[in-house]
Amino acid sequence: MKRIVLGGMIALVVLGLGGLGLAVARPDLVPAWARFNPVPEASADSGLYCKEHGVPEKFCTLCQEELKKTLLLCKEHGDIPEDICTLCHPEVQKAHNIEMCPEGHGLPRHFCTECGKVPSASLDLPDDGWCATHNTPEALCLECQKDPGLHDRGGADGTRRPGRGGRGERCHAR
Repeated sequence: MKRIVLGGMIALVVLGLGGLGLAVARPDLVPAWARFNPVPEASADSGLYCKEHGVPEKFCTLCQEELKKTLLLCKEHGDIPEDICTLCHPEVQKAHNIEMCPEGHGLPRHFCTECGKVPSASLDLPDDGWCATHNTPEALCLECQKDPGLHDRGGADGTRRPGRGGRGERCHAR
């Protein structure tokens, strides 16, 4: 009986020393709770940050329209880059320090289609008779004809801004 107990104790000591050696030599094979010196997790480096739109610059399709051709876009939530779609991937908000919509719609602030705050590059252009939203002439744009006020260039208070007439894109409060 003593031999069995002594053999079991020796086996436990050998296994414990083996586990200790493994934890020192290959900490990546040991669970995080069992490591001696936990390796701090590296934060996701998002690179340059677009301060104007509150997202990493490499995903800012508002500043760089050409990114829409190369990035995977989330069709379900307004053609924003999939990498910053916080409705599909809530974890990216903290990973990329994304500025969120203050109304609580769950999308990045300047990409929120619910608020209608998606800025447009053509807002400061004069009305040229072209519906940039639907990429058709305004006279032939069926969506704009159904709801003429949909793309009104008026101000946030409903008044028209001087120098802008007709239909075009929505005026977005910034």
